[in-house]
Amino acid sequence: KENYFWCQARANDQDVTSLYAQVVYPFSEKLSITAGVRKAEIDNEISDTSSYSSPAIALNVDDSVTVAEIGLRYEVSANGVFVLRRDENFRFAKINEFTGTIPGNILKTQEGVSWEMAYQGRRDGVNYEVQLYRMDLENEFFFDPSIGLWGSSVNLDESVHQGLSLEYNRELGHSSYVALNYVYTDATFNSGGLDGKKISGVADRQLGARLGFEWNEHWNAYAELVALGDKYAQGDNSNASVKESGYGVLNMSMVYKNKSYDVALRINNILDKEYSEFVADSGTRGFQPSPERNFVVTAGMKF
Repeated sequence: KENYFWCQARANDQDVTSLYAQVVYPFSEKLSITAGVRKAEIDNEISDTSSYSSPAIALNVDDSVTVAEIGLRYEVSANGVFVLRRDENFRFAKINEFTGTIPGNILKTQEGVSWEMAYQGRRDGVNYEVQLYRMDLENEFFFDPSIGLWGSSVNLDESVHQGLSLEYNRELGHSSYVALNYVYTDATFNSGGLDGKKISGVADRQLGARLGFEWNEHWNAYAELVALGDKYAQGDNSNASVKESGYGVLNMSMVYKNKSYDVALRINNILDKEYSEFVADSGTRGFQPSPERNFVVTAGMKF
């Protein structure tokens, strides 16, 4: 990536390679174990001759990470499954995150451990899932708009994301269905000067609802509600200001498809609601307005 602004030139050539292996071993008809390992390496060649960098930066940033996973799946009954998983996870900084950080500050790789415990059930046309989760992170990537003139990508102190998710899907008839999902998230710092504070930019509640219809093999449509709860504005990690209010948006889609092609019409924000998905706090509130009512038409063809 290169930028030329005020005689600036920034670039980052990034190469990522990884190797992954997974084994699923059935102990019995009801119990199976999944184990896996992944090794990944990254190579960044970063240069920055902008006016912000004096002297100019010319760095080679390499890193490698090895993570593992283990999971258990047990069929409690013909209609229910219990799942328990432990995953180690990571994320390398993206190209724009490296070049958008404080000059001379090298982002560390984000790493973490997540636990998931879930029960999946089905009965009489109903599928549902209840899940508890927890993810502990080190060096979580975060865009802080309060740093510098344009904001900066930084690593956060240790944090934890934990909560509950619920999913419910039901067939209403031969050609219709309803789907509901709800997620509660408690994202907080658990070390450093912000210990116990909420991570800004993360909504504590998410709700989704969809009503779908399938008239025949060619036509289907659905209407959906997407709602997010209150959250602190991005950058307000000290939780000094009031939260931004949540919002809900109604969307709709209709699709026609056959063996040769498909056409889809999607209407977003049907009620023409004025809202902002991204709100920044850098001493004053900054709003990035989300689109009002808009239409998207897509088409595809098979050869």
